[in-house]
Amino acid sequence: MKAAWDWALPRETVREERELVNFAADLGFDTLIVRRPTDEMVDVGHERGLSVLQILNGRPPSTFTDEHPTCLQEIHPVEEGILAAIADGPDGYHQLAHRWFPPVLGGDFYCFEQEESLRSVEGRIEAALDVADGIAFDGFGFRNHYACFCEACEGRRERLDMPRLEAIEKVGRDQLISTSERLYDHAKSVAPDAVITNHVWPPFRPDPTYGRDLRLDYCTQTIAWFYRPNWSKDRVRDEAERHARLAGEANTFVPFIGMHDEEGVRRSPGQLQIELEIALEYGDGHVTLCTLGAPHASPDHAAVVSDVLSTEAAG
Repeated sequence: MKAAWDWALPRETVREERELVNFAADLGFDTLIVRRPTDEMVDVGHERGLSVLQILNGRPPSTFTDEHPTCLQEIHPVEEGILAAIADGPDGYHQLAHRWFPPVLGGDFYCFEQEESLRSVEGRIEAALDVADGIAFDGFGFRNHYACFCEACEGRRERLDMPRLEAIEKVGRDQLISTSERLYDHAKSVAPDAVITNHVWPPFRPDPTYGRDLRLDYCTQTIAWFYRPNWSKDRVRDEAERHARLAGEANTFVPFIGMHDEEGVRRSPGQLQIELEIALEYGDGHVTLCTLGAPHASPDHAAVVSDVLSTEAAG
């Protein structure tokens, strides 16, 4: 799989939808992952030999939060204070602190211990597969990166005969893995040929490589991130090597390169070339780039993507 995630390029008209699909195909991608693809996009993708997948995230729609407030994740009271403090802090705090992910995420997330949450996601899968060639899960994790503290999750941990910290880690990991298995099976029951992938986000702090055990066709693991400071060549290679070495049988590892186009965070074409080459080497020919903003805005970036992907295909 050579996939492009995109939510940056315009899609206000049918023409722009067609242009987006054709642009991804022209660069050498065989998979395009977007929010709410249309029949037109899927049809053009098929003409170009490209699958179009829908992004499905772990944040419920407002109708669900209104009707099922007890089915949402709860964080520790201390973490509520952390979230409030960060909100009152300077803009760009995470970049200032050289954090590649926030310590606590705001907003609502499904609690994976709740049956209503899982049924809600299954309904969204069914709706997506009415149009798309597959699903790309994103944001299926914990707001605090390790656990939910709702009554149901606390009750499950209390029933375990083990120390509390061990129970917190075990329940959190088990919830992520069992949720992936259930949603994968449901998607395949709806459309057996659907492509099921993800982006491992947010990270699970007790076990940063847990994604190797998620039930998926392709599991994308981050090897280079959006924001400065840019990850060095050595770090990118180390991340790719580690995930490749630990990959299991539940899915195929795909390196994920995150790259925005905004001024100040756009990396050089040379840096992107290094990252793509490392990804293809350790991903056994698989790679995911997010987003298409930089190659669309910059002919130099576009040339790098096209050249690297075409060289790999020829080899």
